[in-house]
Amino acid sequence: MKRVLVIVYSQSGQLERIVRAIIEPLESSPDVEVWVEHIRPRKPYPFPWNLREFFQAVPECAHLNPPPMEPFTFDPEAPWDLVIVAYQVWFLAPSLPAVGFLKSREGARVLRNRPVITVIGCREMWTMAHQKVKKLLDAHGASLIDNIVMIDRRSGLGSFFNTPFWLLTGKKATFFGWLPRPGVDEKDVRDGRRFGEAILKGLLEGAVARKETLLRGMGAVTIDSRLVPVEWAGEAFFQLWSFLARAAGPFGSLRRDPVIIFFALIFPLVLSTAVPTILVSQWLLKPVVGPFIARQVARYAEPSGCERGSSGEERDGA
Repeated sequence: MKRVLVIVYSQSGQLERIVRAIIEPLESSPDVEVWVEHIRPRKPYPFPWNLREFFQAVPECAHLNPPPMEPFTFDPEAPWDLVIVAYQVWFLAPSLPAVGFLKSREGARVLRNRPVITVIGCREMWTMAHQKVKKLLDAHGASLIDNIVMIDRRSGLGSFFNTPFWLLTGKKATFFGWLPRPGVDEKDVRDGRRFGEAILKGLLEGAVARKETLLRGMGAVTIDSRLVPVEWAGEAFFQLWSFLARAAGPFGSLRRDPVIIFFALIFPLVLSTAVPTILVSQWLLKPVVGPFIARQVARYAEPSGCERGSSGEERDGA
């Protein structure tokens, strides 16, 4: 009997549906026992978010400062054959509840020397968050054998308006029909089953025990190379602003609010000016910076790897 531990925290339910589609073949197999652990912070994060708490969380995300967590129910000493860690991306970082697990004593014990598969459900920019998760896994001696990324393929100008509306109201609006609904398409969610079938095969045939990559060539990872420099700039911006906010006061502090308000006011302006500037500059300098970005994309896509799209741009795995 193979034993699989699944770690998940889902606010809207989207990541929960993604995980359920992936693990359905495992749960259906008489040879596999699956334990799904819904991790919970001691003080729940709201969904939909209120604006103040939404921006108050930025410094904690940037500095990977975990919240106090409710006790876990899994047995960290059990002989788990595989650990699946599913997480959202908050402000170019893993969600704070995911950090709470990854930085916990129980997380360290259950991940030590074990094969791990990560699952990400997000808008489209996830590479900086995953580099942070990789470092935390490495620190525990875990072996990341695969990564599954499901993104909102309709991201762009439309989701610039729709995604914040969804996060702050809980409603997936289409805005008179011309802006697409935010979130991962349900067809892509259902398609996650094929990854579960590959994982099941790897479990039963010993590839997981040998810590082999299972999903290479299956399009498990999607990276838009044009957005990688945007993430680099965003990471620097969040780090600088977070330093100022944390100096003003701790999470939830009224002393932090003036910095929060200033950030909330300039954030849309930064997005609307910096992102186009970075994209145009990257296009103009493509002969110079293109090879370097391509190498970073290949590194970020490991261990599952990615495939070059037919357009010639590295919207990999699409």
